[in-house]
Amino acid sequence: MNTFPKYESFKHGLIVSKIWLCEELEKIVNILGYSSPNVHILAAWDNLLSFMMLIRNPYLYKNFFSYDINSTFTNVADKVCNTWLYDRSDINSIVKNITADVNMYTDYTLSTDNIFINCSVDQIESLKWYNNIPNGSLVCLQTTDMVDTEHPWYIRTITTDMDQFKIKFPMKSVYYEGTKNISYGNWGYNRLMLIGIK
Repeated sequence: MNTFPKYESFKHGLIVSKIWLCEELEKIVNILGYSSPNVHILAAWDNLLSFMMLIRNPYLYKNFFSYDINSTFTNVADKVCNTWLYDRSDINSIVKNITADVNMYTDYTLSTDNIFINCSVDQIESLKWYNNIPNGSLVCLQTTDMVDTEHPWYIRTITTDMDQFKIKFPMKSVYYEGTKNISYGNWGYNRLMLIGIK
């Protein structure tokens, strides 16, 4: 298991990428007319994404389930998301953080409309997690072309080319594909995102 730097998910580039995800996903959920979908976030780290999605649009989604192999992250996720347990009973959303290997997990709580999100596809060597997502689900995936072999979570299991990204994760319908540049003057990288029906 990789050792992740503390507070890694709060870095600027990852926050910007999650805001981008929220903006584009909200449009598609509204276009598709989804009614209170269940959201499953795979390899969720400390599940900051659920918190952001609920803060931005608390009535758009129903229940959130996040999965990470590292219990340290799921314990932090409970603290990040406990606002919805204690202060927002009017929303009636469940946020459940589960310690699990996403390559092995299949016991998903499904609703009529389901969304599966993985922002860490380049950090997981197997494709079992993708194969385990039920067909017909809305899927949102992000990867990066950042090359930093010294970084603790560097695995680079996926191409940085959008066409190859789409081949590796086939979808029946693609509703959004795009690249966001994260720039810091003389250094930067790109995030790639796909949203569609598996």
